Amino acid sequence: MSLASVAFRALPLWGKAAAVLGVAAVVAGAYGAWHHHVYRSGYDAAIAAVARQDQEAINAARQGRDRYRSCLTSGGLWDTTSGQCRGR
Repeated sequence: MSLASVAFRALPLWGKAAAVLGVAAVVAGAYGAWHHHVYRSGYDAAIAAVARQDQEAINAARQGRDRYRSCLTSGGLWDTTSGQCRGR
């Protein structure tokens, strides 16, 4: 028998319970920290993907607005059906 086994057997019942609960708490804490890390990395990746899509949509809207304003300043008429500038 190993020294740890002998020492564990020598503990009173409350000591054994405390040792088992201590080990369980350490294992649960380690799992919780790992799970939180995995969850957080997935969350961060999802937020980054949404932010990237948002920026692409913002850029597309700005380009559309610039085309519309350019049409009006050049004296054209914006056709909303075709999305093109019609000259006068």
